[in-house]
Amino acid sequence: MDEKEIIHFIRSMASPGGCGCVEAGPGDDAAVVGLPGGSAVVLSTDMVIEGTHFPAATAPGKVGVKAVGRALSDLAAMAAKPVCSLAALCIPEGKSEAYQRALCRSIHRESERFGAPLAGGDTGSGSERLMITVTVMGVAGPGGLL
Repeated sequence: MDEKEIIHFIRSMASPGGCGCVEAGPGDDAAVVGLPGGSAVVLSTDMVIEGTHFPAATAPGKVGVKAVGRALSDLAAMAAKPVCSLAALCIPEGKSEAYQRALCRSIHRESERFGAPLAGGDTGSGSERLMITVTVMGVAGPGGLL
């Protein structure tokens, strides 16, 4: 299945009423989840994979910027104001300590630059290619959500 077919399949499994808290779900730029008290949180996650989204020789600083930017662009598309981010890294054994540090610094810097400080995440190893998933959380901007 391609990406559109996978999204369609996931949407077909969602119950019509859902949990009653999902205001925008699979298929939009980001999910909007209603919270008790009437506020809402906007959530999005995006993955970048070495060899698919960037060449293996790409500098770690550029990889981090791309990973954070892809996730934050989903919030921007819905006019949401960033609150925080999470990053999950799967780093192949061949990446040097200097590369790993530069990558983490760039993810941290880019998240801070756009008002979505890095609040946590996860690390793993074992893959042959570098994979980064950035999850972002936002709230409605002054003009509401799109």
